[in-house]
Amino acid sequence: MNPAVILAYILLISFVLISLTVSVIRVLFSATGKVMARILRAQLPGDERKRYRFLFTAVWVAVGIYAVKQLENTNPIVLFMTFLTFRNGASIIMKFIYGVHDAAIIREHTKDSRVLSLAGRAVRLALLTEVLFLLAWAVSYRTITAGIRVLSGLGFSSFLLYLWIAGMLFGAAFGIFIARGNRGILLQDELSIVLLFTGKKGLEASIGRLKSFPK
Repeated sequence: MNPAVILAYILLISFVLISLTVSVIRVLFSATGKVMARILRAQLPGDERKRYRFLFTAVWVAVGIYAVKQLENTNPIVLFMTFLTFRNGASIIMKFIYGVHDAAIIREHTKDSRVLSLAGRAVRLALLTEVLFLLAWAVSYRTITAGIRVLSGLGFSSFLLYLWIAGMLFGAAFGIFIARGNRGILLQDELSIVLLFTGKKGLEASIGRLKSFPK
């Protein structure tokens, strides 16, 4: 197998594992009564527009299915990556907007640089999976897409670019809609993971520097 394809598989597996880790942490934090989870819920107000988040998933899944149906004579890895291309563009800009929003909310309650750095690390964690996906495309594109055709007659590279840019535009619009006027923390899952790996002393120190957030 071509080394570029092997590297692409490694990056994609990392992408999937990190995504699963975030999902598992989300379930654990919502299903258990651990002290840290209670502290986080008390200190970090939830997304006030959480009920709208399903729309993001519904749109990217629908667009992903449409994109896959446009391809001819393809292979599983190209199908998988094409399916997620729109989502990748949308997630990158949306999570960036969420990060800027969360940093501003936290900055209102503390000026401590160590606490603010937690928000920065949460943003980097949120973007890490999306960057891995882009790297997988970058290193394997020429190898795995040879001979791929699009039903519309559009070149495959142009099709992917338009798909990704459309995702970015949607992600920007959706991110602004969720963040505008929202007093909650939007990257709670990623921030929770960052706090989890700061250790007990780091967690207590970080939480101790935060003023109480409004409920």
